[in-house]
Amino acid sequence: MNKQVLVISLFCLLALVAVSAFVFLSSDKAGTSEDFSNTPQQAATSSLVQPKTDVLVDTDRSKGKTRTFSESWRWRDSPDSAEGDAISPQASSLPFTEQSVHDALQQVKIDENGDVIMDHEALVSLDEALERIYNRLDAESMLQLEDLIKGALPGKTGIQTAELVRNYQQFLQAKEQFYQVNSSEPQATQTVKSIESDQLLYAELQALREIHLGADAVASLFYESDVNAEYMFESIKLGLQSGLSDEEISARRIEIENRRREQLGEPAPEEVDI
Repeated sequence: MNKQVLVISLFCLLALVAVSAFVFLSSDKAGTSEDFSNTPQQAATSSLVQPKTDVLVDTDRSKGKTRTFSESWRWRDSPDSAEGDAISPQASSLPFTEQSVHDALQQVKIDENGDVIMDHEALVSLDEALERIYNRLDAESMLQLEDLIKGALPGKTGIQTAELVRNYQQFLQAKEQFYQVNSSEPQATQTVKSIESDQLLYAELQALREIHLGADAVASLFYESDVNAEYMFESIKLGLQSGLSDEEISARRIEIENRRREQLGEPAPEEVDI
């Protein structure tokens, strides 16, 4: 995978606008990664058949009563914290603290049944929590991170979150290897064919996500990112096509933009009377 695709992944995570995406696509190297059903799932448990993280898949965030992790967090020094929730005394050697984990995950939402809501905000929070430390987490420190999360978030919320964090850490490691295998020098010029090749590699990255996170979790976490990625790919290819009139390009650009807005549930821009 060439360096252009790595930057595409960065764009998708941050959900940048198409103009910024084009700049990122041609830059040297990317630094970071990357809601359909409204039905609550059972508490998260590992399975080879079911998605690895059984969580709420949510597309209509206006429905139902939600709260954030920050509102549910039980600090270790709180009188309400369960005995044994605290991590081991050698916490100073860990690549995280309770404060850093809380601050990274605090905006993740929980539905009225205690299920974690999987959306773009949860994806950004996972990257904030793990992007800088995922390669510094060994088996022991990963267990301590999971114990911290389970102690801080009561019941199935903590169980789901701990498993999600573990799965996402494994995905980040696998994604790094994917980049190493597919890395190459950037092309001097872009063509429609080269962008289509990038799209195929992006599809491989999407499949890698599902292996580690499960199809349902991926569909929710990366929905907004994937919509923006498709918009970016199509916009760039449109700009590289020859033989189209200005009117045809304008009409096609409006079509691509309207599809993106419809998929993300964004209102159409208001027409201004002149």
